[in-house]
Amino acid sequence: MNKNKIRECLNYRIRFRPPPRRIWRGTEQEQVDDVWHVDSVNNKGVVKLSNIRTQHAIMLGSDHIHHFDSDPMSETDGYNHGFFILKVDVLFEGGQLRIEPGTLSKRYR
Repeated sequence: MNKNKIRECLNYRIRFRPPPRRIWRGTEQEQVDDVWHVDSVNNKGVVKLSNIRTQHAIMLGSDHIHHFDSDPMSETDGYNHGFFILKVDVLFEGGQLRIEPGTLSKRYR
């Protein structure tokens, strides 16, 4: 995704597509469609996001994000909302976040 476009997303509320995978003790759990806040974007296009529900933080590079789609239907709380369509998979595993090359998201490459 274009680094300048990412900067425009600062302070947005974002949901990921595909949603993060949740793994606990080796077993895949039900997905949760969490909302993330775009905390910062550095000069290299690295985005820091925090999960509003869990307070976990993740950093994604501009090359991890295929594109942005707006979500005006969710803009009922005074914030701009949207989706990051990802080229990587985000995993919650054992209480920790990590990213892996996309398996579900290959269609966006």
